[in-house]
Amino acid sequence: MKIIKAQIFIVFFLISFSNLFAGGSTFSKFGIGDIFIPQNVISSGRAATGISLSSVYYPNRLNPAGLNLISKTIFSADTYYNGVYLKDTKSNNYLSSFKFYGFDLTIPLATSKGITTSIGLIPYSYVDYSIRKNVTIENIYNQLEYKGDGGLSNLYLGTSFNLLGDLSIGLKFNYIFGNIYHQITQNAGASKTEIYRTIKLYNINGTFGLIYSGIQKLIGLSENHNLSFGLLYSNAFNLNAEVNRYFEFYYNQGLVTQDTILMEKSKFKVPAVLGFGVSYIYNNRYLLATDIYIQNWDNIQPIADMDGKFRNSVRYNFGAEIIPYSGKVSQFQKFGFRAGVFYNQSYLNVNSVDINELGFTAGTDFPIFGETRLALGFEYGIRGDYKLQKDKTYRLRFGIIGTELWFVRPEEE
Repeated sequence: MKIIKAQIFIVFFLISFSNLFAGGSTFSKFGIGDIFIPQNVISSGRAATGISLSSVYYPNRLNPAGLNLISKTIFSADTYYNGVYLKDTKSNNYLSSFKFYGFDLTIPLATSKGITTSIGLIPYSYVDYSIRKNVTIENIYNQLEYKGDGGLSNLYLGTSFNLLGDLSIGLKFNYIFGNIYHQITQNAGASKTEIYRTIKLYNINGTFGLIYSGIQKLIGLSENHNLSFGLLYSNAFNLNAEVNRYFEFYYNQGLVTQDTILMEKSKFKVPAVLGFGVSYIYNNRYLLATDIYIQNWDNIQPIADMDGKFRNSVRYNFGAEIIPYSGKVSQFQKFGFRAGVFYNQSYLNVNSVDINELGFTAGTDFPIFGETRLALGFEYGIRGDYKLQKDKTYRLRFGIIGTELWFVRPEEE
C-alpha cells in the first residue's frame, strides 16, 4: 500500500509543477502557438518517432494502432521544464517555465485480438511569450509590453485492433479545446492603456492509424529482425472560435475608462495531418525508427486577432533506442536508452522569414519500484534566424509509467 501511495504522490508532484514559472518563445505569439506532436517522455527521447511502433510497456500517444501489444493496465503522467534563450540583433534573454505534458490511462480489453483502449489529456499547442519595447511617439516616451499565454489541449479516446495477422489498426477521437490570451500594455507618462484579447477555440476531429509489422517475412529475414511500416492520418477540421476584447484606460493610476467588445464567432481551419514511419528492431533489443509528419498550412487564413502567416509544415524525425529487458536480468539491463535528431519546417512565416528548427534528443527510463518506471528526456533545439530572432531551446522531461499495480488492491496481512 505504501508503494501505491508513493506512486500517486509522484504523479501529483509532476502535475503540480505546471506553469510554475512564466516565459517562452516569441514565436508562440503567432497562429495557435507552438504545436506539439503527440508523444510521451519515452518517445520524446528518440525525437518523437512512433508512427510505426508498438510497445508492451508504454502507450503510443501518436498512432493509436500502436496500443495493440499492451497486455496490462498502464497509467503514465509527465511534465517538462522549458528553457528558451532568445537572441536578436539588439538584445538577448533567457526565459523558462515548467509545464504539464500529459497523462493517459490504457486498458487492454482483449489481448489476443489486440483490442486496447486509451484515454488521455495532452497539450496540442501552447502560447507563452513576453515582449517589451521602448518607443517615442509624438515626442512622448512610451513603454510597450506584449504578453501572451494559454494554448490548446487534446482530450482523446483511442483504441486498437489486430485486423489481419501482423496488421493492426487504430482510431482516436480528439476533442481540441482551450483559450489563448494576449495582452498589450502601453505606459506613456501618467497614462496607461491595457488591451486584453481572449480567443476561445474548440472542436473535435479523428485520427486513423495502421501498423504492419511483418515486412521482414515478406523479404525473407530471420526472426531476429522486425521491420515495420506505419501510417497516420488526422482529418482537417474547423476550430470554433470566440474572440473577446477587454479595454482599460488609467490616468495617474486611476481607472478612467473600461469596455468589453464581443466579436462575432468564426472558424479557424486546421489542415489534415499525414504521417509515415518505418522502424527496424534487432533481437527485440535495438531499435531504429524514422518518421515524416506533413501538414499543409499554406492556404489557411488567420481569424480576427490572430497574428501570423502560414506555410506548409514538414517534420523529419530519426531515433534510436536500446530497449530495456524485463524479467530476471541485471538492474542495468532494465534501463532503456534512446537518442534522436529532428528537423522541423514549422507552419510559421514571420516577417517573410521561414521559421525552421533543428535539434537532438536523448532519454532513459528505469524501474524505481515494482513495475513502475521513471522516464527522463532531454531536447535541445535551434530555431529561427538572427536577422529576426534565434531561439535556443532546452527541454527536460520527467515522467512515470505504472502498470496494474496501481489498481490491484494488495492482500490484507
